[in-house]
Amino acid sequence: YQACGGEPFKHQKKTAVFSYTTERSLVANSTETGKTISALLTLAIAHHHGEEIRALIVVPTTAVHQWYSETRRWTPGFNTAFIPSKTPEAERLSTDARKWNVLIVGYHAFQRDEKYCPKVPIRQVIIDDVDPSLNTQNETYKALKKVCDRSKLTIVQNATSLQMNLLQLYAASSLIG
Repeated sequence: YQACGGEPFKHQKKTAVFSYTTERSLVANSTETGKTISALLTLAIAHHHGEEIRALIVVPTTAVHQWYSETRRWTPGFNTAFIPSKTPEAERLSTDARKWNVLIVGYHAFQRDEKYCPKVPIRQVIIDDVDPSLNTQNETYKALKKVCDRSKLTIVQNATSLQMNLLQLYAASSLIG
């Protein structure tokens, strides 16, 4: 993290180390506690240990630009791509095929393009506050489950996880195995 864009807080470092060592984590910290930074630090740790970074970050569509900005700040050496909302399919597929370390995509676009994911080697998956991932019956959850099952490292982040009902908690935790 010393090559990153700032000094993370102690709890962010601990969360990053936990996520890296367990390889499958549910981060249920409250809003504004730095879950984004912790997830990006996890990728930085993996990179530091010589792992190939090919991370898919699935977020609410409104958070794509914020995640892109934070990724550029906290993992400055990574080739980062993002797919903004209303991107035409040809352009989305072109982005998917490019050489990137981190691809940030809104969950609507991800659900539409999940069928192409087997062609793109994804080693890390980060899911941030994607509420449709909390229902095992919907298409977004099913698409995320396929990608998570193939990844080496999966982080599911949700600020309201501690307030979920049991079915939502089951859905979130089943994404991490």
